[in-house]
This record gives sequence, C-alpha cells and structure tokens, in this order.
Amino acid sequence: MFGTSPKTDHTHLLPERQDDSLPLPGMRVATEIHEAESGGGAEVTLTFGSLFVGIGGFDLGFERAGMTCTWQVEINDYCNKVLAKHWPDVRRYKDVRECGAHNLEPVDVICGGFPCQPHSVAGKRKGAADDRNLWPEFLRVVREVRPTWVVAENVPGIVSLYLDTVLSDLEDIGYTATTFDIPACAFDAPHRRERIFVVANADTMRLPHAANESRNGQGWQNAAPSSHALQV
Repeated sequence: MFGTSPKTDHTHLLPERQDDSLPLPGMRVATEIHEAESGGGAEVTLTFGSLFVGIGGFDLGFERAGMTCTWQVEINDYCNKVLAKHWPDVRRYKDVRECGAHNLEPVDVICGGFPCQPHSVAGKRKGAADDRNLWPEFLRVVREVRPTWVVAENVPGIVSLYLDTVLSDLEDIGYTATTFDIPACAFDAPHRRERIFVVANADTMRLPHAANESRNGQGWQNAAPSSHALQV
C-alpha cells in the first residue's frame, strides 16, 4: 500500500564537529583579531555574527579563538540543520537580504564567505553582473550593524575581478582593510586550495605579525598589493 512514510529523524547522520586539534584558517584570523583587541593585556571576549555560514567553518574557528557567536545567517536548509545541531542556542536567520540593524544584534566582528560563483575561474566570471553576487548585501549589513572588525573570504579569482571593489566599498564606509592569501596546505591539508581573506577594522588597528609572516608557506601571505592595505 502506497502512502506517506513516517518522518524519520536523521539528525544522527549530520556531520560531527572537527577534532579540536585540527587547525582552521578562520581560527588564525580570529586569533590575530583577538590579540589586537586585547593588546596583550586583560583577556577580552569578542562577539561575532556570521553571514553565509554554510556548516559553520568560520564559526568553529572563531570559537576556538575565544569568541562567542551571537547570530548566523544561512539560507540552505541542510546547512541550517547542521548549525542547529552544533549551535542550538544561537539565533539563526535564513535570507541575508532580510537581515540588518532591525533584527541583528550588534557584534564586535562580522565574518563570512560570500558566494564565490560570480568570481571563480570555474564559472563565467560575471562579477557584479551575476545575480548571485551578494557582496552588496554583506556590505549593507556591515554598514548597518557597524562591527569593529570585518572578515570576508572568497576564491583567488576575485583578485583580478572584484577585490578592488570590495576594498573600496569598505573604505567608503570607514574601514581600513588588508588582504591575505591563505592556502589550505598552510594548515597541513594535502592540497593547496588558496582562499583570499579580507580583514578590515573600523579603527585602523594594527594586526600584529599579519602581513610579514610567511614561515615557508605556513603563515599568511599578502594576496595582492593594495593601496588600502594596513601598515603593519
């Protein structure tokens, strides 16, 4: 007999958190921000909000660096199930276009990897002309919520296509930004997988050690020369 099967709980099939001993690029970025804020003095607890969360890679790294997640924005239903499993007490919102100062709590840091399809060399590289380009929404949320720090991530293809726009947009709303190319192999992953990180601060604070540290590929490298880069 055909009919509707009882709904099965597949929560146990959702991925578990990574081993806490595994390094994460997001943790490295968050640690530098944490050190800049504390200035080597009293311990501070920073809060962050996460855009385009996926299954929480940024969030996991930022938590390991001592930060507290206040809210998450993710549109994918499966990803939201993963987030609900690992961050059950964090407020979640689905559509970034419906988020802003009216419903997002103020935080010290806003982070996120905005969609890479408009900028990737694997696609048509339409950039701003691609309706999947959600950087303007990321920027709008930053403008409205006004965090002290912004951390954005994307693929290397953005360097030649759209990175200047990102840096100029942040500068226009009062942030000083710098860029880093952080490959997965710097964290002992068996592949290169370069990713471009943009780190911006509303008070032009200095990031200790950031731009000059390479350690034979084990640290950060500047993604591209920019007149917007922090002086470190």
